[in-house]
Amino acid sequence: MPRSRLGVADLGESDPLSSPPALEADGRGGLTLGGARYLLIRPETLVGLQKAVVHGSPVAETYGPSTVPVCHLIRGVLESFARAIFDRSSTVVETACAAMGAPVCRFVAS
Repeated sequence: MPRSRLGVADLGESDPLSSPPALEADGRGGLTLGGARYLLIRPETLVGLQKAVVHGSPVAETYGPSTVPVCHLIRGVLESFARAIFDRSSTVVETACAAMGAPVCRFVAS
């Protein structure tokens, strides 16, 4: 299946299309942003609820071990995504964080 790409170039580059994509959809309900893999889940039974799973969160990896969720930047990005998808304000909560020892970071928008 072909992959779609949204490329973002540095301001100094002469050919913006030659830079690697900042956001890449994989055609299986997931995307990659900033080196982290996001899996967006929207089950038919959960109307109005959006879940996201982030594998390899660069925020959690950089922060290191923590007793509380630390992926506030990702949470904010997902809140903006949820607002765009649902066309209304959404609250995103990080329910599991790799910095706390979870295998992946999990987020829920409502």
